[in-house]
Amino acid sequence: MVAERRLAFGEFCLDFTSEQLLCGEEVVALTPKAFTVLRRLVEDGGQLVTKEELLRAGWPKTHVSDGVLKVSILEIRRALGDDPSAPRFIETVPRRGYRFIAARTRAAPRPSADAADAPGALVGRDGVLAQLEQRLERARAGERQLLFLSGEAGIGKTTVLEAFLARASADADLLIATGACLEHYGVAEAYLPVLEALGRLLRAPGAERVSRLMATHAPTWLVQLPWLHPAEDREALRRELLGVTKERMLREMAEALEVLTATTPLVLVLDDLHWSDNSTLDLLGMLARRQERARLLVVGSYRSVDVIVSGHPLRALIQEMRVRRQCEDLPLAFLREEDVGAYLAQRFTANRFPPGLARAVHLRTDGNPLFMVRVVDELVTLGVLAEQEGHWVVARPLDDIAGAVPESLRQLIEKQVDRLEPDAQRILEVASVLGREFTVPSVAVALDMDPRVVEEHFEALARQGQLIVASRLFTRPDGTKVARYRFTHGLYPQALVGRVTPGRRLRLHQRLAEWLERSWGEHAAVIAGPLALHYEEAGDYRQAIRHLRRAADGDLRRWAYQEAIARLTRAIALVEHLPAADADAEYPVLLEQLGRVHRGLGDVPGTLRTFDALASWARDRGQTEWQAVAARYRASALVWVDPDASRSANAEGLALSERVDDPLLRAKVQGFAAYWRWLFHGGQPDDARRAETAVAAARAAGDRELLAQSHDWLAAFQRAHAEFRASAQTAAEGIEIARDVGDVYTYLSCHHSRARALQQLGEWGAALTAIADGLRMAERIGHRSWVSILRLDEAFVYAEAFGFDRALAIAREELAESALPITARHLATVELGVALLGLGEIDESYAALTTPELVRAAENRTIPWAEQVVRTRYALAQVWLARGALDRARREAESLQAFVHTAEEPTPRARAAELLAEISLREGRAAQAEVHLRQADDAIDGYEAPGLEWRLAAIAARVHQQQRCSADAEAARTRSAGIVTRLADSLPPAHPLRASFLAHPSVRAVMPPARTPSRSRRRS
Repeated sequence: MVAERRLAFGEFCLDFTSEQLLCGEEVVALTPKAFTVLRRLVEDGGQLVTKEELLRAGWPKTHVSDGVLKVSILEIRRALGDDPSAPRFIETVPRRGYRFIAARTRAAPRPSADAADAPGALVGRDGVLAQLEQRLERARAGERQLLFLSGEAGIGKTTVLEAFLARASADADLLIATGACLEHYGVAEAYLPVLEALGRLLRAPGAERVSRLMATHAPTWLVQLPWLHPAEDREALRRELLGVTKERMLREMAEALEVLTATTPLVLVLDDLHWSDNSTLDLLGMLARRQERARLLVVGSYRSVDVIVSGHPLRALIQEMRVRRQCEDLPLAFLREEDVGAYLAQRFTANRFPPGLARAVHLRTDGNPLFMVRVVDELVTLGVLAEQEGHWVVARPLDDIAGAVPESLRQLIEKQVDRLEPDAQRILEVASVLGREFTVPSVAVALDMDPRVVEEHFEALARQGQLIVASRLFTRPDGTKVARYRFTHGLYPQALVGRVTPGRRLRLHQRLAEWLERSWGEHAAVIAGPLALHYEEAGDYRQAIRHLRRAADGDLRRWAYQEAIARLTRAIALVEHLPAADADAEYPVLLEQLGRVHRGLGDVPGTLRTFDALASWARDRGQTEWQAVAARYRASALVWVDPDASRSANAEGLALSERVDDPLLRAKVQGFAAYWRWLFHGGQPDDARRAETAVAAARAAGDRELLAQSHDWLAAFQRAHAEFRASAQTAAEGIEIARDVGDVYTYLSCHHSRARALQQLGEWGAALTAIADGLRMAERIGHRSWVSILRLDEAFVYAEAFGFDRALAIAREELAESALPITARHLATVELGVALLGLGEIDESYAALTTPELVRAAENRTIPWAEQVVRTRYALAQVWLARGALDRARREAESLQAFVHTAEEPTPRARAAELLAEISLREGRAAQAEVHLRQADDAIDGYEAPGLEWRLAAIAARVHQQQRCSADAEAARTRSAGIVTRLADSLPPAHPLRASFLAHPSVRAVMPPARTPSRSRRRS
C-alpha cells in the first residue's frame, strides 16, 4: 500500500528511490548535491525554499558559501534545459532563494506482477471507491473525515484501499501515510500502525517539511523514530522529553496533523485495526473529537467478526463515534454474480467461458473476493480451467467446482475453527454433515445433546458472527417452529466435514435419516431430498432411491423438471449398488419416470434415448410389459418428428399389449393406441369406449398420472364426436389432475383439447384464455413443440373469426422457426394457406396448401386427420370457389365428402355438406343446395356447433332468397344473426377479433342494418 516514490513534471521524472532524474526512459546526469537540491525544490513545489534551507539540505553541518549553491542550480537548469530569464521549472527569488514552479504529478505506479490475482481486483467496488473519493473531497475542503471499512477476512478491504490510494496518489500535493496493525500474542506495541505510517511519510517526497513540522509540534513522536536523527541528537531529545505523558503525545500528534493539513491534505490509512493497540484507538478518538479544521482523511479497516469475538474496544469506539456523528462505517458487501464474471473476464482476457461459470463460482464462494480468487486458482490447478489454442476454456464439467476447496482456504477456515471452544467445534462439525443449512433439533439428535444447550452455542456463534448466522424459523407441517441456522459460506461446511472421520460421518447420516423420517411421519415426502442424501451417505441405497423418487415427484408437481431429471439420474446410478433382484425391480420404474420427464420437456432425443434403453433392458429379460410401455412412449415422442416411425412403434405397443396380463397396463397401451389411430385416421365408434376403460382402470388403481392422460384421450374422442361441452369439461378435469401429478405434457395437451372444444362451441374468448394459460407453461419449461401447437390453435381461432391478419402473422412466425417439429410445420402451413385465402391472396394460398411436403404427408396419413387433412381439403375447395372454378370446387368437395365418411365424426361431415351447398347455390341449383343443407343439419343434430350453425343458416337465407321465399329467408337470416351475436359476445367489447368478425362481409350480410337516429325538424 506504499505510494510510488516518483514525481513527474514536464517531460521529466524524479525517482526518489533510485535518486535519478529521468527524461522518458533516459537517465539525466546530475551530481549527488545537485540531485539533493532539485529534490528539495520539487518536494516543496510552489513554495519558496530559502538559500539557507537548500544549503542545510545539500551540505548539512558544513559551512559553504552561496556560490556552491549557484553552481548546483546552474547544473540543474542545464539538465532541465531551463532558461533563467523565462523559467519553466526553477524561479529565482532575488536575495532569498528559489521556487519550483512547474506542475507536478505522481508518476503512474508500475503494474504489479500479480495484480490480476488480487482478491476481487477492482471489480464490484465502484460504489465504495466513489464514497471514499467523496470523503477525500470533503477533507480537501477542510472538513476532517474518519471512515472505517469493515468486513470479514478476504472481503477485499485492503484491495479497495490500494485502489483508492492508487487513484488519489496522482495528486502530487496530497500526502499519503499508511500503516497496518499486526496480530500479536501479548501486549501490542503502542501506536504501531501510526508510527509505521509516520515513518513512511517521512521517507516520501516532501519529508523535509514534515520532519521540521514534527520537530516543532510533535517532538515526542520523533523520539519513536530514532533513524531520523544522529545518535547524539536522539539522546539529547530523549533526556529532554523524559517523563512525557500519554496525553501530551496525543495532543501533540493532533495539533501537528492540524498544522500540517492546514495547507496540504493528508490521507492516513490504518489497516487491520481489529489487532490494534489501545493507544492507537485513543489517538483515533481524539482526532474524531477535535473541532479544528483539518484537511485530513483517516481511513481504518477492520474485520467485524474478529472485533466482536475478541471483545476488542474498537467496536465500542466506533459505536460511540457513530452516535456522535464523528465517523462513518462502510461494511463491504459480497461480490455479485456479474462482478465474478467481470473478474473472470479481467483475469482471463482471451476466454470462451460459458455463462454458467460465473454463476458456479459465485455459488461456491458467495461472492467473497478472497475465496473467489483462491477457488479460481484451484480450478486452474485442477485443469477445470485450461488454456487451449490461445483461449481459456472450461475443460472439465462445472460440477467439479463443487469439490474445489483450496488448501490455503482450508487452512484459513481451520484456523478460525481452532480458536473456538471444543464444544463449539464439535457442534459445527456435526452441523457441517447436515449441509449449508441446519436446524437445532437435527444437530442435537446427532450429538445426543439437549437442544437448548445446542441452541445456546449457536446463538453465541451467530451473535459473534462466527461462521454461522441465524435463518428464518423453520415451520414443520404440524405447525411446530424450530430454530434454523446456516453457514455464512458454502466452503465452511465442506472444510469442516473433513474433520469428521468417515465411520462417524456414516453413523451420523444414518441416525439423522432415521430420526427425520420418524419425526416427520406422513409428511416425510416434504423432506425427501435431504432424506435421500442422508441415506446415500449412510450407504442405505434402497432407501436413498426411494426418497429420490419421492423428491422427483415433488419436483414434478412444482414443474421443476431439471431438478427431477437430476434426482432420477442419480437414483439410476445408485441402482448398481443394489442386489440383482432389487435392481431389476427399481431400474425399469426409474427409466419410465425419467423418460416421462424428458417427454414433458419436449426433449425428443432424451425421451427416445431413455425408452430405447428401457426397451433394450426389457428385451434382454423377456419383460413384455416393459417392452409395451417403451413402445407406447416411443410412439408418443416420434409423432413430433417421424410419424411413420410413430405408427410402427404404436403398432408394436398394441401387439405387445395383447400379451400383457396386467389390465391397467393393457388399458394404458390400448388407450394410447386408440388415441394415435384417431389422430391420423379419424374417430371410430369404439375409441371413446377404450378411453373410458382407461379412465375407469386408472381411477380404480389410483393411478392419477394415467387418469390425467386418459382424460386427455377421452376429451379428444368427445370432440371428434361433436360432444364439445363434455370435451371441454373433461379436458378441464385433466388439466387439474395433470397439475396435481406434475405431468406437464398432459397438462399442455389438455389445454389444446379444451381450446379446440371451446372454439367449436363458439366461446372464442374462453378458448383464447385456455391457449394463453397453456402457452405460459409451455414457454416457461421451454417445450417448443407445444408452444407451436398452442400458437397455431390461436391462429385457428382467429381464422374462424375472420382475424386473418393475426392468423397469418402467427403462421409465418412459426414457419420461421428452424427447430419447428414436422407435425407443427405441416399445421402451420395449413394455417398459412387458410389465412392467405381469407385475405384474398388466392394464388399464394393455393401454393401453400399444395406444397409437395404437405401433399405427401396427407397421402401417407402422417399428419393429423381432422385439423390438417380435412381442413386442407376444405380450404382447397374454397380456393376454387374464389377463382370461380365451380367444377373443380365440386370435385374437391365431393372428394372431401367421401373422405370424411371414413370416420365417425359429425363436424367434418357437416363441413363437407356445407361446402357442397355453397357450390350448388352458386351454380343456381337451390333445390340441390337444400339437400346438402339438410345433410349438414342432420350431421350435427343434437350437438352444439354455433361456429358452423351460423354459416348454415346464412346459406339457407340465400337459398330461400333465390327461391323467392322471403319469409323463410328472413327467418334463416334472423337465426344466423342471433348466433353471430352470441359468438361476438364471447369476446370482450374492445377485443380486436370481435371488430374484425363483425366487419366481415359474410357477417354483415346476415346482421340487420344499423338504425339511423331520426331527426326532428323545427317548423319555420
